[in-house]
Amino acid sequence: MLPANLVAAFCFLSMAGAFLVAWFLDSFWMLVPIGLLFGISSAVLFPLLSTLIVNSGNDEDRLGLNNLFSSVNTLGNVLLAMVMGRFADWLGLPPVFLIMAG
Repeated sequence: MLPANLVAAFCFLSMAGAFLVAWFLDSFWMLVPIGLLFGISSAVLFPLLSTLIVNSGNDEDRLGLNNLFSSVNTLGNVLLAMVMGRFADWLGLPPVFLIMAG
């Protein structure tokens, strides 16, 4: 069994790699590795981090830690999407949805 910190580091590096590929997005086929890297990393990272955070507290605190993790994760996804979208607009990067529509 691999250590949790090694798995988490690999997933974060995979997501960073997907962001790096997205910076140089110039064709449809490049969306495939981006989707694979994000999908696999998210599928492993979300339950891993959730488990690590929930198990870090006492039995009485686990429900609260689970709710806190879910709330922070959801808020982070919403806010980060808006911030990164504005940043991409500022850099002049084309929106991915328009690229997909062709």
